[in-house]
Amino acid sequence: MDAHMQTAEVVRQACIAAALQAYEDAGVSGLCHEGRWEYAVDAMRGLPLCPLVQALLLAAEDEEGEGLPSSGARAATQDSANAGVAGPRHHTTEEV
Repeated sequence: MDAHMQTAEVVRQACIAAALQAYEDAGVSGLCHEGRWEYAVDAMRGLPLCPLVQALLLAAEDEEGEGLPSSGARAATQDSANAGVAGPRHHTTEEV
């Protein structure tokens, strides 16, 4: 997989993780499905992309031997990439 596709995949996984967490949080707060969906979309819109992209750039530099030690950016990027990848969540919804 080339670097651009890897970057896109990390961003996708971060968006999915943010949306799933927001949807779950909104459900705990008692919102209906529509409200939970709006909350999840807002979470994706508000996802701070700068730190994510910076971590990816630092990881790329690290792989080229020009950046931080391997514990730095690579760990941050792996955390971002692995967020929300634990598998599908099963949500229960209550009819309102």
